[in-house]
Amino acid sequence: MNWSAVITGDLVKSSKLPAHQYEQTIQALEQILSTLSGHASNFSMYRGDAFQLLLPCATTALKAALLIRLTLIAIGSDCRLSIGIGEVDNQRSQVSLSTGEAFMLSGRGLEPLKEQHWALHLPVATAAEWQLLLRFSDVLLQQMTARQAQVMYGYFANGQISHQQLAEILQSSRANVTQLLNQANYTLFVDLLSQFERYLPAQGKL
Repeated sequence: MNWSAVITGDLVKSSKLPAHQYEQTIQALEQILSTLSGHASNFSMYRGDAFQLLLPCATTALKAALLIRLTLIAIGSDCRLSIGIGEVDNQRSQVSLSTGEAFMLSGRGLEPLKEQHWALHLPVATAAEWQLLLRFSDVLLQQMTARQAQVMYGYFANGQISHQQLAEILQSSRANVTQLLNQANYTLFVDLLSQFERYLPAQGKL
């Protein structure tokens, strides 16, 4: 059986959001989860501010997690994400009731997250450098402005298109798009995702 990925998350300080911002956040979250899942049975939202997403292809997990966070940061919110990689034993119509090591690792990994907003868990010992990489990248994400996150989302969601193409989509200038991407340290995230996609196949059943 191949490895899958499960992302378990919850909104950061959702109880302190004004009602209109909370509704905007929930709508944006549901939309991005629906886009990433490809099927309604692959994601679930519960408890008002918690969610779970199943990705059959584990190598897409870090990019999916990044897109979720960029979506929320772009509207002034954020979330905590625990990425679990492993096998899925029993997928049910309600994804939060499914079982397997990917679900176990993802679920257990969420609670310890406090100041750090995302983490990665594998059925094999996760290399210490990956924990460090996610900590560093988390600092960059937490410092990112809403506008930087919006442009970053457009860049990665559209397959790392040219700055000129992205500027046309966002109805902005190429110079402005380039400036915002550079301010957000986008090349570091390009390298992070590329490294993750190379790292996983070397670790297990992919």
